[in-house]
Amino acid sequence: MDELPDFSDEDEVEAWFEKHPVEVGITVAARSSLRVLPALMGNFAPKARSGKVLIWRLAYFRAICVSSAAAVCPAAETATKERLASAALSSNRSAGSAARSAARSAARSAARSAALSARSAAESAADSSLSARSAALSAARSAYSASRSTGSAARSAYSAAQGDAGLALASCFAVFDRPLWPDNAAVQELAQSWADYKAANKDDPIWGFWVRWYHGLWTGQPLDWDLTTQVALIPDDVWAKGPAAVADAIREIEARFELKKELIPIEADLARSFATRGGIGDNNPPEAIDDLPDTSKPLEIVWEAIKELLKQTKANVPDIEKVKTAISKLAAILASCGKWTGGKLDAAATEYAKEFGKWGARITSASIAAYIFQIEAVLAAAKEWLALLLP
Repeated sequence: MDELPDFSDEDEVEAWFEKHPVEVGITVAARSSLRVLPALMGNFAPKARSGKVLIWRLAYFRAICVSSAAAVCPAAETATKERLASAALSSNRSAGSAARSAARSAARSAARSAALSARSAAESAADSSLSARSAALSAARSAYSASRSTGSAARSAYSAAQGDAGLALASCFAVFDRPLWPDNAAVQELAQSWADYKAANKDDPIWGFWVRWYHGLWTGQPLDWDLTTQVALIPDDVWAKGPAAVADAIREIEARFELKKELIPIEADLARSFATRGGIGDNNPPEAIDDLPDTSKPLEIVWEAIKELLKQTKANVPDIEKVKTAISKLAAILASCGKWTGGKLDAAATEYAKEFGKWGARITSASIAAYIFQIEAVLAAAKEWLALLLP
């Protein structure tokens, strides 16, 4: 059995990291920096809500978000891993600049050490070489220093990092499913800083996401990793615009994910329904719409709209017109059988409703009866997403 290293012994830790996948080091770095992030949430500058300090805070959040996403990204997803490494390089530069500023401005050494830990976490995710492992050790050391400076049980930081290292050998995912600190009583000052920050910012339109993101990691119940990865991959030019621009981008990402949650089950249900029409296990696509029996045509319209919306949620740059068209068709299908409750239809939906009305309300209603609640949920989520896509 591979003996875990003593994190207070630099040489021992570096030698241990060299023997194991770089993702283990990235995981330890991310978790170590996450543990002391609350030291950066407090008033470590005279005006903690000044523009400069908020930019620093965003840089730290980004650095650790990117490193966390990189730690759990499957090896097979090489394109995503490359994009995360690129994002880590950018966040490393931003966090490094913020850390240097914090070192000059912070009144507490805990904040300085926590800033350095965040920067090291980003560095570890940006490099797949031995320097990444060195950065992981730096993150753990800085976390130790921050814990000691807050009066917390600093030894707990090394002990927790050691536990992370051991578990990461089996699964980096599993590491993040554990609370950051085994015992909050041992880190009361950090825990109180986090509680104060959460209370002050949980409903803030700019910082609310980061509260939810960190709460999940603090408790061992992280947000959806696909969501976290998409946040980590927000383009550099958006991050450069500051916290408000990033918050807008995150709202769009969250709306997209909420829509995908509604789309995936109904798409699967409809695929099974049409497969059954061709026989059990038939994987052939359905006939063209004009060749289907009348009772199937409304449902085919729904399925095509659902598939188009799902396709657009996966696109790097969604086609807004195609999203609008899919929404209009779904609304029109409901309207054509008297199930629409969303008020006045737009012009496109009105025209579609006239076209679909030729099948008759009874046929349309019978065709989509089993899916009405799902369609309504999709429409609500799609409209929210569309509103955030529009300029």
